[in-house]
Amino acid sequence: MNYLKVPLIILILCLNISASAQQSLIFTQKDRWYREGIELLQREKFSSARHAFEKYLKEGEDRIKLADAQYYIAYCGIKLNNRDGQGLVRQFIHEYPDHPKVALAYYELGNIKYEEKKYKEAIRYYEQIDLAQLGRESRDDAQFKWAYSYFSQQQFDKSLKLFNDLKRTDNKYTHASNYYAGYIYFQKGLYDMAYTDFKRAEKNEYYARIVPELLVKIYYKQRRYDDLIDYANSVLKSGKPLSNESEFYLYLAESWYRKGDFIQALVYFDLYANTIKDPVDYQVLFRIADAKQRTGREREAIEDFKTVALQSDTIGQYGTFYLGNLYLKYDNKAFAMAAFRKARDGNYNRFMQEEAALNYAKLSYEQGMHQAAIQEFLSFKQKYPDSPYTEEVNDLLTEAYFRTNNYEEAIKHFENIPFKSERVRKAYQKMTYLQGTEFFNDKKFFSAVQLFDKSLQYPVDNELVINANFWKGEAYSIGNKYDDAINAYSAVFRADPNGRSLYYLRARYGIAHAYFNRKEYDKALGHFQYFTERANRNTQGNYYEDAMVRLADCYYANKNYDRALQVLGQVLAENRSQKDYAYFRRGVIHGINGNLEQANRSFDEVIQRYPNSNYFVDALFQKGQFNFESGNYANAIAQFNNVVRNHPQSKFVPYALQSRALANSNLRNYASTASDYKEILEKYPGHPVAKNALLGLQQTLSTMGNPEEFDQYLAQFRNANPRDGDFENIEFESARNLYFGQKYENAISAFRRFITQYPESSNILEARYFIADSYYRLDQPGQSLEGFYELSTYPNYSRYIRVIQRIAELEEEMGNYPAAIWYYNRFASTSTSRRDQQQAFMGLVNNYYLLGKYDSSAYFSNRILDGGQAVAGAETFAHLYLGKSALQQNKNAQAREFFQKTVSIAKDEYAAEAQYHLSEMLFKAGNYRKSIESLYDLNSQFGTYPLWLGKSFLLIAENYMGLNETFQAQATLESVIEYSPVEEIKQQARIRLEQIMASEKNRRPQSGDTLEISNPESKQIRN
Repeated sequence: MNYLKVPLIILILCLNISASAQQSLIFTQKDRWYREGIELLQREKFSSARHAFEKYLKEGEDRIKLADAQYYIAYCGIKLNNRDGQGLVRQFIHEYPDHPKVALAYYELGNIKYEEKKYKEAIRYYEQIDLAQLGRESRDDAQFKWAYSYFSQQQFDKSLKLFNDLKRTDNKYTHASNYYAGYIYFQKGLYDMAYTDFKRAEKNEYYARIVPELLVKIYYKQRRYDDLIDYANSVLKSGKPLSNESEFYLYLAESWYRKGDFIQALVYFDLYANTIKDPVDYQVLFRIADAKQRTGREREAIEDFKTVALQSDTIGQYGTFYLGNLYLKYDNKAFAMAAFRKARDGNYNRFMQEEAALNYAKLSYEQGMHQAAIQEFLSFKQKYPDSPYTEEVNDLLTEAYFRTNNYEEAIKHFENIPFKSERVRKAYQKMTYLQGTEFFNDKKFFSAVQLFDKSLQYPVDNELVINANFWKGEAYSIGNKYDDAINAYSAVFRADPNGRSLYYLRARYGIAHAYFNRKEYDKALGHFQYFTERANRNTQGNYYEDAMVRLADCYYANKNYDRALQVLGQVLAENRSQKDYAYFRRGVIHGINGNLEQANRSFDEVIQRYPNSNYFVDALFQKGQFNFESGNYANAIAQFNNVVRNHPQSKFVPYALQSRALANSNLRNYASTASDYKEILEKYPGHPVAKNALLGLQQTLSTMGNPEEFDQYLAQFRNANPRDGDFENIEFESARNLYFGQKYENAISAFRRFITQYPESSNILEARYFIADSYYRLDQPGQSLEGFYELSTYPNYSRYIRVIQRIAELEEEMGNYPAAIWYYNRFASTSTSRRDQQQAFMGLVNNYYLLGKYDSSAYFSNRILDGGQAVAGAETFAHLYLGKSALQQNKNAQAREFFQKTVSIAKDEYAAEAQYHLSEMLFKAGNYRKSIESLYDLNSQFGTYPLWLGKSFLLIAENYMGLNETFQAQATLESVIEYSPVEEIKQQARIRLEQIMASEKNRRPQSGDTLEISNPESKQIRN
């Protein structure tokens, strides 16, 4: 504190000196140093005075004066700030404890500590003073400083007693003592007594600037709002300067607010805000926002409530609740949801918490977030079992279950309902059907069929009956269960006898294939014919083309070669993509009809024009075979040589060897004949042609005169084809049953035992395949890959294509993308199935993309589109990766087009990712609001894909940050942490939320409670 310093001690000393002079008018010669010291002291020449008193101590004899001189030396030391000043005072007190000047000594020591703000030490010295021994001014000075030292240590009772003594008399500290006594009474809640003291203090010019603020606080504490307003207005009209003008305006504003006059309140709230440097305290900001919303300034109120809503206390809960209501008024449901969610999580006002929880659940439902709404409604019922809103919640919960995309949970809910109304049965039929289609798209065909069967239990909607049966037939067809597939497709025809449904023609196509695969060509032919006569070639072109080729195959199988050639001619005339197969099949038919020349021309079309065709080797072999059967042995041998030498992995190699052996035999090239038979027996001892090769070798060796060689090959054949295989077959089938029963660990053990017991069995390769695939299904890729690689050395193994496929998939899973690409290419070139080829292309698309080879990825994406959708989801997959590849090459317009196409085709996981990328592109372009809209579309349409749902909410939060909507961003991330089932997404949300909160904390410092009295220690005290 800065106090007005008056040298009272000099006055006291002078009085003492005067008294001494009256007692002895004549100083001795030795007393002259004492006398000189006194004179110098009176003129405040402390250094010279100290020197004179020190001289007197050496020469003087008067014990009283010697004691006084020692005190004056200490006093001068203090005034000169000498290092030994305080020590000299303490020494004087120690040597003369009963001296009259001891009180002055303690007084000086107390003042020193007081000036140093060492109030605890000052108190210790002031407590030693006998105030009666001090003069009036010194006594008042000591008492005030003693009181203030207590005050500074919050020893208010001791402080108050001293201040009260001082304020009752007229002294320089009267007003200050009234002020501090008033403060202590204020702190104790004794507002009337505080008021009296403050009014007295106000008479002082200095306190007249401070007291008005304190008086309005007393009025406010006593809820005397009218008195506060009257007094405040009088002060403002007087033009008196105020020490804290902003606080004065604040209390005026708060009083009008409490009186319900929000217009007047805002006048002074605005004045308050304009006179402070720091941001408005959030508690005050809440009342400002409330006043604004009550006076029609709602958009301004929203901005203020957004800041209040960041707090986690009662005020924050009220702020978020009001914010939610205001957002609802302006139909901003997304923002309202975030506000109500935070109000729901507050634990300060149960009524508001209940209201907010209900509103949040209802908005979740209205925004299409049905699964979240279900969780909220269930939580509401559990938390508020006696709520007056229970009936409304039950109704909305039912509606949410009807609309949810979380079909599994919805189905459980419906199955737990004991009595199912028609509305419930219809909903159950739909939910089970939709869940079945999801399983189908995820290639979980067994589960899909189970759900389709559940849907068919309640055939309320005939369209769903048709759809469920159709997809059930498709699932059975994929699983090669053609009898079951035929029954399912037939059920489509029964439900749609007039053939008007979307899936009727597709069911005809499906049942035709099922009969075709069962080799019931007559039945297949009728359905293929029906389909091709009615299919729209523009919309069903791929199916139509395939059906035409299969129709020709049916005529071929029924030996109606002329009709088969007509259909194949139509395929070739229409320039379809399966022309290579059409030429091949036409060549076969011409060969059967004996038209060798035409057969050769057709085969040559394949060989010369389609070197990459899957039917290239077929054409080579068949051309050779027909030439062989026609006696053109040299030509035949040339074709067979091509097959054996250039295509050693082909399934036709053993057949080509056999026919080449016969051709050479007919040409009497017995050595070549014997070589081919030996190669068959050595490389393909378990193949169906091996037995013919054995007989042919026996005859050829006899002709050559080398019959002794035959025993060696006979022994090999016997080892590869043991006669007694009954028990062997039983054990093999037992192991297979374990595999198909999904007991893979047991299956591995069983197949290993089988291999050990029957090392020469023809089922050895099958056993190894099942072992490798069991490891695959147990998610043990290393061991699985080892087994499949071993099998890949047997190109004539019946499951060779599946082996190559598995190797490709496993290498991809393990991140070895170049190897995966090599095997996917092998898979595509080896298989003749369009479904297999598309699966291979999908693998190539993904692996090239992961390697950053976007042109190659796009190339195979287009190959998928050119071949039609033989695999579920292939079309959306292809468009998605075309978009992703374009995006990586900064071809944003193309990427956007492909992503939009992906979303328009289907509502699968590929479409969900595409929608996310569209939203992300908008975000990166700074178009935050449109990005948010796009992401909410994703949430609505693809809510069953938790990864993309979680990523969408993370991006929504980033969009909000881009819009400076910090509260919305926080609320969104908190929602992700609460609801997302994906731990990776939750962790990302936690990290981002911590970053935002830390940034917000640093950006906006919080002030204290501005409705409390200021700390008076910062005030100046003046007379």
